[in-house]
Amino acid sequence: MECIDFSDALASKERLAILREVSREPHRPVRLAKKLKISAGDLSNHLEKLKK
Repeated sequence: MECIDFSDALASKERLAILREVSREPHRPVRLAKKLKISAGDLSNHLEKLKK
């Protein structure tokens, strides 16, 4: 089950972009959302999925 959750988390291009950006340098959520051109709410949802 954990493998399914892990692969599901990485199946999103937005979540992969989030991981790529935060691996380069830390970002505040608002700045990260602007850089990725997604809403703060969408960023929050993606971060929650990655955290799980």
